Amino acid sequence: MGLRYAELGPEGRGERDIALELFARCLIHGDEPVPRRLLPELIPISFDLAVDLLQRYVHARKPPPVAQVVEAWRRLERVTSGESPERAMVLANLKVALLMRFGETRDMTDLDEAIIVGRQAVDAATADDPDRVRYLIHLGDTLQMRIKQTQTASDLDEIVEVWREALRALPGDSAERLDLLGRLGGALVLRFGPGQAETEADLDEAIALFRQAVQAAPAGHPDRDKHLSNLSTALEIRAEVRGEAADREEARTIREEAAKATTVSPGNIDGRGGPDDPPGLQGGATPAETGPERLWTERPERPTPVTQPTVRRQQRKRQSRRERRSGS
Repeated sequence: MGLRYAELGPEGRGERDIALELFARCLIHGDEPVPRRLLPELIPISFDLAVDLLQRYVHARKPPPVAQVVEAWRRLERVTSGESPERAMVLANLKVALLMRFGETRDMTDLDEAIIVGRQAVDAATADDPDRVRYLIHLGDTLQMRIKQTQTASDLDEIVEVWREALRALPGDSAERLDLLGRLGGALVLRFGPGQAETEADLDEAIALFRQAVQAAPAGHPDRDKHLSNLSTALEIRAEVRGEAADREEARTIREEAAKATTVSPGNIDGRGGPDDPPGLQGGATPAETGPERLWTERPERPTPVTQPTVRRQQRKRQSRRERRSGS
């Protein structure tokens, strides 16, 4: 097939498109080696095919085996160089595939590898890549999943750092910013340890973040009660630690306001469950509870593929059709 492809001239453009599609399928399924000189053209097409595998695994009545999905992305990662504009997205989707398999098998090696690959995706993304913020946020989500399994303090430290970086990069009007304010605040409260002077700053920072979240969720906002509850909880914790009556009084006032604004039942913010729930952060609080477990936070979304190259593939197809019509 490679020799036949090399013989095709301009009049055989349609056949070349078919050949590229076949080569891309070979790359994804590991059927036979593909000519390395064709990789720049094959990688975007193979990316679309691998994304389709991910989508079918999630939505199809008879999904492909998850091992097949993981191996497809491994093959694509191996041939995507560090200079390729698709590398960060390939790594991000390999991480998604690994998390899907972890959801089936609960094999910690998949979760550990997903975190490594998630870090590589962040590193591979350029500073001006609009998806880099998403890679940072999802890296924090994946680290949360491991904390639920291992309770590793260093993972919590990394969550704080990557979410801080993501928050700095998000524009003020971003829809994701409000959610991240609450989740970063929750991570800081979890890291706070009474009697540890170095973590008291975490509690102060968390309260500042929760205040920003409340300000960004005005009366009538569906999540206002959640952010008010977070702020009240953090103020109560600080009141217990420092004995400040002003914090305790403000916490009581805000708790009353949160009760009036409640629009969802505590303990089940969005009705979803499963391996993606962050540890110790989900749900609400009854009046008798105290401590960080009272915090409301959004659960991280289940992994979804990054599909940007599809647009470029559609553009290439339109260009190919125009060239065939013009006889070029």
